[in-house]
Amino acid sequence: MAEVITVPKMTEAMTALSIKKWHVKVGDEVVESSLLATIETDHFTAELEVYKKGTVLYISPDTDHIPVDDLLAIIGTEG
Repeated sequence: MAEVITVPKMTEAMTALSIKKWHVKVGDEVVESSLLATIETDHFTAELEVYKKGTVLYISPDTDHIPVDDLLAIIGTEG
């Protein structure tokens, strides 16, 4: 089963974030705690980690002002 990773709401006032750097690309194998991306809001910069072992099946082409709950990535099994 695939894990869909959406933009987390990290503070009450947060409405969107930006991707400063993707640390993976489609096709990469990841394990729990692998670094997915460096994210930035108006108030902080943080590292976003993966919580499931698998293959990166999708990463969002958008990098600027991605709204809360929008799709960031999908991790799962190829095929």
